Amino acid sequence: MYEAAVSLKTARQRNTCEKENNAIDLLRDFVRCDNCGQPMKRRVSMKHRIRESWNCTNDDCGIRVRISDTQLIETITVLVNRVILNDHLLQPKPRKRYEPDAKVTKVGNDIALELERDAPNEEYIIEKTIEMAALMYEQSNAKLNLTVSLARKLAHTMVTQDEFNQDYFTALASYITLGEQGRVVLHTKTETEVTLDDGSNESP
Repeated sequence: MYEAAVSLKTARQRNTCEKENNAIDLLRDFVRCDNCGQPMKRRVSMKHRIRESWNCTNDDCGIRVRISDTQLIETITVLVNRVILNDHLLQPKPRKRYEPDAKVTKVGNDIALELERDAPNEEYIIEKTIEMAALMYEQSNAKLNLTVSLARKLAHTMVTQDEFNQDYFTALASYITLGEQGRVVLHTKTETEVTLDDGSNESP
């Protein structure tokens, strides 16, 4: 009986370790520095109580965040669950009213000048109108609004998890940042930030 219990415990530990390793392998490409936004690299040192740390790759920054793999994975799981339970966290704050930039203004002026000619070139006007419409769409909130709508619908199909779920993470997260004192921030694909702080991006 004792040997069977020990064997079961060892198997569970091995399974947990394997899951953690898989999660960390995935996260390597998603972790950025909260201070400068540059990628971070994971290091392991046997000299410290918390062996794992993430170092900023930007030499001018060089911030180091010491956080265990277990804590990092558990924190991310909690943040993803927060999004699932509160899909309004995927809704970014309203942006200021759209104003055309210099590129759009120039194309608009080109169209106006062509229209003032005695014999305007219709093909040129159509081409420029399409170009201006594409620029305005690119600069507007239309693409982001569509992304938000799809992300919220996706979150509705998800259920909270007790363990890190790679599919959920990659579907909702753009990247994560690590900051001082091990602060973890989940940056969603809808350009919002979710943290463990009370009221993070909460809507009334």
